[in-house]
Amino acid sequence: MRRLTTAFALGALVVLLTAQLTVAAQPLMDRVRLDQTSTGTVCGIEVTTHLVMTGVAFTYQDGSFMFVRRVETTWTNAEGDWVREFIAGPFRQTGTLNPDGTVTFIGEHIGVQIRLETSDGTIAAFNRGRLIFKTTIDRANETFVSEVIFQAGHYTETNFCGIITDALG
Repeated sequence: MRRLTTAFALGALVVLLTAQLTVAAQPLMDRVRLDQTSTGTVCGIEVTTHLVMTGVAFTYQDGSFMFVRRVETTWTNAEGDWVREFIAGPFRQTGTLNPDGTVTFIGEHIGVQIRLETSDGTIAAFNRGRLIFKTTIDRANETFVSEVIFQAGHYTETNFCGIITDALG
């Protein structure tokens, strides 16, 4: 009977420790809801900005994070013309402190990276798919280098300020 009790106690201890490790490995989760309006300049043009963002942010024990989001930003000029930016899908990022003091981030966007629509119905940009990029920051020299290391989907160069100026200027 004592062996059975000892075996049961050891089994229960293993289950409890495993459960604690499993709970400890779970990411921290935060829900994000933002709806705000402000005024200012974008690309040199006075606008009213309306930002609506919803999502869920996950922060992992290793310092990496993932943000599954939907972001819609609308810039409106004094005449009532507008440009709307839409972004959706998960964004993941990890960071590494390198031996030389630089910091390297690997970021991954999946989904819609940018969709710009103007008030006349023009879709001025629509980049979507999967994009992985690497950014290295040299804090000592205040410089950074960013490069795309993987790309799949539809991507074109987007002249953001050109689109804003054409639609709102």
